[in-house]
Amino acid sequence: MWQFSFLCLLSAMSVTWAEPDFPAVSDEMVNYINEANTTWKAGLNFPNVDYSYVKKLCGTFMDGPMLPVLDEYASDIELPESFDPWDQWPNCPTLKEIRDQGSCGSCWAFGAVEAISDRICIHSNGSVSLEISAEDLLSCCHTCGFGCHGGYPRAAWNYWMKKGLVTGGLYNSHVGCRPYTIPPCEHYSDGTRPPCAGEMGRTPKCRLQCEAGYKPSYHEDKHFGMTTYHVRSSEEQIMTELYKNGPVEAAFYVHSDFISYKSGVYQHVRGMVLGGHAVKILGWGTENGTPYWLAANSWNTDWGDNGFFKILRGKNHCGIEMWTFCFICLLSAVSLSWAAPRLSPLSHEMVAHINKANSTWRAGHNFHSADYSYVKKLCGTLMDGPKLPVLEQYAGDVELPESFDPRDQWPNCPTLKEIRDQGSCGSCWAFGAAEAISDRVCIHSNGKMSLEISSEDLLTCCSTCGFGCNGGYPSSAWNYWTREGLVTGGLYSSHVGCRPYTIPPCEHHVNGSRPPCTGEEGNTPKCLSQCEDGYTPSYFQDKHFGMTAYHVPSSEQQIMIELYKNGPVEGAFYVYEDFLSYKSGVYQHVTGGLVGGHAIKILGWGTEKGTPYWLAANSWNTDWGDNGYFKILRGQNHCLIESMIVAGIPKN
Repeated sequence: MWQFSFLCLLSAMSVTWAEPDFPAVSDEMVNYINEANTTWKAGLNFPNVDYSYVKKLCGTFMDGPMLPVLDEYASDIELPESFDPWDQWPNCPTLKEIRDQGSCGSCWAFGAVEAISDRICIHSNGSVSLEISAEDLLSCCHTCGFGCHGGYPRAAWNYWMKKGLVTGGLYNSHVGCRPYTIPPCEHYSDGTRPPCAGEMGRTPKCRLQCEAGYKPSYHEDKHFGMTTYHVRSSEEQIMTELYKNGPVEAAFYVHSDFISYKSGVYQHVRGMVLGGHAVKILGWGTENGTPYWLAANSWNTDWGDNGFFKILRGKNHCGIEMWTFCFICLLSAVSLSWAAPRLSPLSHEMVAHINKANSTWRAGHNFHSADYSYVKKLCGTLMDGPKLPVLEQYAGDVELPESFDPRDQWPNCPTLKEIRDQGSCGSCWAFGAAEAISDRVCIHSNGKMSLEISSEDLLTCCSTCGFGCNGGYPSSAWNYWTREGLVTGGLYSSHVGCRPYTIPPCEHHVNGSRPPCTGEEGNTPKCLSQCEDGYTPSYFQDKHFGMTAYHVPSSEQQIMIELYKNGPVEGAFYVYEDFLSYKSGVYQHVTGGLVGGHAIKILGWGTEKGTPYWLAANSWNTDWGDNGYFKILRGQNHCLIESMIVAGIPKN
């Protein structure tokens, strides 16, 4: 056996546990951004505020209940170059309102009620102007999440449709039935408000009554949505929705540089991901040649550009175009069309459309005889969860090659060439982890130890990882490896290791011998603290542990250094329907709706016909994709592939 120090001497790893090089809320951060010659200017928005406070404001969980997709037919609309709803609907004062969520991670509720308030006015032609209560949604929607500690925008819109929401204005405004009760806090040292601390305010109690003196009654004051929906992740579709129906709620990943936004069109320059954040998008335009979305934040008017900001449009920057939600209120009479995806996933039409699009990849039929419901359930990664420490690699001593394939770098590690099959189970989160861990055990032993870490053991025994076959968190999987350890275990029916996988592969093709792939199978197996008959050593003697687990910064160079020094990592990204038909080339999203979060193993990188890519291994058997592998666009955080990279170092 071999020993490791914290720096893992076998791999001569030069690393440092890192917050940003300088504090997120600092003059140094502001100066760095302003010297970067980017499309926006920075300033101190929170000079008297704890960083921990700002981090907790980002209370949006970037997943949750799915909403129907609503396609707007744009053929009859000529969209203007720029659009400002203040000019379009001047009789709706809430369009200009900036709220303040205070010491509470309630952005998910604010983004919803702000857009709802605007739409009620817009769809009444200005005859009804009111403020929908953030307090009512935050405190009474028990299916929305955890109140001040985070929530799901999709669930918020569902709640509005099913239960309704009462009116309620800003803190201490005495406007409406249930005004906000969490006070704003002081961003500046010489202000009069209470200081902003890192402890989040407690979620207010759900009170089914209006404040004293307000009429009508609580239940009489309810306002309902007729329907809620997800707007397709398309620049034109979002613009059409804004133009026809008014502001929408959108969620995106906030990096620490965003805290210091003052003016211009925001693009991420540096800093770590703080979390998911929800805002209201109002319109669009172009500034100095850079296209933008115009959005309202909920951090008071002394943040940003009087509470508003602009963010890069048309590139799904920080995921801003991926999560967009809205409703049609009962007052409206809008001509819209409910739509399943225009091209059926897994269909000949979808394949033909992709191949005619002249993209960087080719499509084909990977799931000839599989139900779409089965494929959808394979995407079992919950795109949030416990945070791991950030490990930042020093790049000064590393000269990275143009391309890198670990199968050539470490030829004595056979698991690098293995493609597994998760079967009818949403266990990709466990497979991505177990596969990368297996590779790293071999790599960090200089090829002396080659074994297969058990996906079954992780899937079934990690009670803090999520919901087994119904989805889990990659970061929790790596944490579990360091705390509890994992035994060995090979593929289904292989009898390799202590706990081989027990869920059988299913048949993707018409004439195969495996059972059919449907959406119904895949109950999570039981956690068994024993090895299969005939295997030695015992279960507990077979445990392998991680020394540490960490998050790799969302940086192309940092991910490349990590792969080059330490081997494959687990990555997670959002899968669209066209990805299901990937066969070769460098994947970039072309068409189709969102399927869900998916975890995979990233091995290396390269360039194909001028397009940079990450090389990754899927867990859908070798008859999917390029013999089980795929390439995906590198350096653009495409589908958020670079935002959720986790890894770790073996203990022994």
